[in-house]
Amino acid sequence: MGSTTSDLLAVDDIVGYVGSLLSSVSTLQSVVLPIFAKIGIDLPPSIDETERLLEVMKILSRPQSIIESWLTLRDEDLQRLLQEARLSNERCVRLNNHRRILERNFDPKVLGLPVREMLERFTNVYKSRLRFLKLGYHRDLKDLKQYRGVGRDIRYGTIVEGLSTSSKILDDQEWLQMNLPKALEMFGRLYKGARADPTLSSHSQPH
Repeated sequence: MGSTTSDLLAVDDIVGYVGSLLSSVSTLQSVVLPIFAKIGIDLPPSIDETERLLEVMKILSRPQSIIESWLTLRDEDLQRLLQEARLSNERCVRLNNHRRILERNFDPKVLGLPVREMLERFTNVYKSRLRFLKLGYHRDLKDLKQYRGVGRDIRYGTIVEGLSTSSKILDDQEWLQMNLPKALEMFGRLYKGARADPTLSSHSQPH
């Protein structure tokens, strides 16, 4: 009997909580529905969706800093910046792709070898099937096997592909080393100008 009474009390409490929740939801709907209708947003179908929408609205409500130095750029300067950014991005993508290709067959530490010179030898001096008779072939082969992996066969085609990819990686790295600082300097001047702009300081500080 005692258990039944406590169960009934618990049910009464739950009904009371649900009633309060429904009342709160109704009040919330009466407030937000006109706002949502005005800005063209449908009412979220669940509490989770409502929380996500609130997070988005919080982000949108934050004032965004306007970097005046970007807005005053001449068209040719802006085009040059965009070109630098595009070229740097393309090189980074190529570099990552070449690294993935290389890692299928060799340890990336193979880049420590004189891969360009070795590529020249394997594609010219060693291209004959009698390459094993060539001076230096076995030395180059031994050096490459260190980065092939224990027990893995090393074929002529695999060697040429690995050395060619390694050479491309070095090309990309050298291009980035030469050009990326220039691009960063160009963009850096704009950011320095933005940091020196007192109108941005109040917006850039975290709230």
